[in-house]
Amino acid sequence: MNIKKFRLLIVDDHRLMIDGLIALLEDEDCIEEVTGATSGKEALKILETKNIDILMADINMPEMNGVELTRIVLKKFPGTKVLALSMYNDNIMISKMIEAGALGYVLKSTNISELMAAVITVANGKRFLAKDVQEVIMKGIYNAGNPVSMVEPNVVKLTPREIEILSLVAKEYSSEQIAGKLFISERTVETHRKNILIKTKKKNIVGLIKYAIENGLIQDT
Repeated sequence: MNIKKFRLLIVDDHRLMIDGLIALLEDEDCIEEVTGATSGKEALKILETKNIDILMADINMPEMNGVELTRIVLKKFPGTKVLALSMYNDNIMISKMIEAGALGYVLKSTNISELMAAVITVANGKRFLAKDVQEVIMKGIYNAGNPVSMVEPNVVKLTPREIEILSLVAKEYSSEQIAGKLFISERTVETHRKNILIKTKKKNIVGLIKYAIENGLIQDT
């Protein structure tokens, strides 16, 4: 019996992640070719020269995040299906990727069996949500009807690190200063800042600070 084979492009800003996934997937019977790109821009260049069946995209990437990349890919290369592979397991990020057009969403903590099931399902034009992702969505639906969760409906879920960085941004710390204070790279700070903007749906730092103050995430400075 002939097995339909797919061409896969993995987009993640961590080369080790790409290399690990290639090693896992390249010997699978249904994979014809698997390659990687460490940025959205690199991925778009590859798509211009290769016919890719599935784009497996991370969300948290500098310069162009997975949500932006998904929108561009589906507009310019409609024959390519998008599968999100992310560490984020919150409703906001899941919803953003699905709204952008991703057919599937799998967490990086998944096993190879579930990942391959996602690849095959998405390649065939069907939706696939990992079990953990389905649980997150169901909890979100349940909590939406819980009066307790509706006390502050405009406050999005930021991680402790994001709140920490947001507080320093509000105090007019530069990315370089924040990096030094928190002992992380400046690139990591920039990625967190972009993620905060995405989560809060704000277009710039001024709007972000105003949002944070209004919702009690930081103290007015």
